[in-house]
Amino acid sequence: MAAQPSTAESAGEPCVGTPLGQGSAGPAGGDSAAVEALPAAKILPEQDRPVLLTPRTPREDAGGSAPGSVGKRVRDRASSRLRRHMPGKGGGALADAATPAERIKPNPQVESLFSELSKAIPCGFMTQDFSNAAEASTDKSVHSAANLSPEQLELVKSDAERHASLITSLSKAISDFTAPDMTTLVEYVRDTSARLGVIMANEAAVLEQFPTWPQGKWDSLCEAGEAYSELSQYARKEKQWLLQRGTCDEEVQKIEAFVDRVRSRTQLLEAKQGASEAHWQLQGIPWDGSVYRAVRVNSLHLATLYMSRVLFEVASLEKEAALPHQACLRHLAASIRVCHKIHDLAGGFEQGQSELFDKVRRLAKYYLRVMDASWFSETDQQ
Repeated sequence: MAAQPSTAESAGEPCVGTPLGQGSAGPAGGDSAAVEALPAAKILPEQDRPVLLTPRTPREDAGGSAPGSVGKRVRDRASSRLRRHMPGKGGGALADAATPAERIKPNPQVESLFSELSKAIPCGFMTQDFSNAAEASTDKSVHSAANLSPEQLELVKSDAERHASLITSLSKAISDFTAPDMTTLVEYVRDTSARLGVIMANEAAVLEQFPTWPQGKWDSLCEAGEAYSELSQYARKEKQWLLQRGTCDEEVQKIEAFVDRVRSRTQLLEAKQGASEAHWQLQGIPWDGSVYRAVRVNSLHLATLYMSRVLFEVASLEKEAALPHQACLRHLAASIRVCHKIHDLAGGFEQGQSELFDKVRRLAKYYLRVMDASWFSETDQQ
C-alpha cells in the first residue's frame, strides 16, 4: 500500500500511510507449531482450533521453513500478509453511501460473543468508551444587547450604523434564499458568515438592532449547515482512513477513539435534526438524510482495518512469543468491543466484515478456553 498525500494529516487525523508490520515477517509457517505448544490445545475439537491466518507457501507445505532474510524482502512479506487479512484486492474497496442496504445484514454472532466476553472479562474492559463529550460540545453562548455593559452597547450601536447597508441587504437575501440541496446551503452559510465577519462588536447584539433581520431562519440555516458539514467530514475520514507505521496499540486506539466520537456525535446530531425537522421544512431546508447512511456504511471500512491489524498482530505474537496468551486475548477482546460498536452504528456487517469477524471469533473463543481471563486489570484498559 503506497503512501499518498493527504490534507487530513495537518489536522492530526491518521488517514494515509503504509501498512504496519515493517521489520517483522509475520506468521508464515509457525502457526501450527504455536498452536500445538499451547496448553490443552490437543484436547480441543478440530473446529475450535485457530485457523491459519495466512496461506501456506508450496515450500512450507513440503516441510521447509519460511525464508529468514531481512530487509526489504521481510518488509514486503509483512505488508503482503497484512493485506491478506483484508477482503478484496489490495485490502478491499472502500465503502461508500451508494452501497445497497441489503448488503449490510445483522450478524447475531457479534452480540453473542460481546455478551460472552463481557461476562468472562472483568474490570469493564468490554464497555470502554473513548468519546470526549467536552470536545464534542458545540454549544455557543449568545449575548443579547440587554446583557452588555454601557461601553459594549455603545460599540454595538456604532457597528450597527457602520454596517447598516450590508445587514439590510443580507436580511433580504436570507429571507428570499431557497437552497436546492445541502451542498449549496453549506456554501451559502459559509459565504454569509464571512461577510458578517466584518462586525467587530457582539454579532448577535448588532443584528438585534435590525427588526427585519430573519434571525430564526438564519439560525436554522447555520444549524443544518454545521450538522451536514460535520457528518460529511466523518464519512470522508472513515472512507479515506489507512493504517500508518505505528504499533498495533497505537493504530487501533486511534481508530476506536474516532469511532466513539463519530457514534456519540451522530446520535446527538440525528436527535437534534429529528426535533428540528418540521421547523426546517418550513424554512425550506433540503435536509439530505443520506449523509447518515454514508457515515454508517463507511464505518465498516474502519472495522475491516481494525480486525485486519489485530489478526496480523496475533499471528506475529504466536510466531515470535513463547506464551502470547494474554496479549493475544487482549487484542482480540478489544477488536470484538470495537466491532460491536461499529456493528451497532452501521446496523450490521457486509460479507467482508463478517468473514473477518469469524476469524476473530474463533481465535477469541480458543484463547478463552486455554487461559484464565481474570488477569485483566485496570492497567489493561488502554
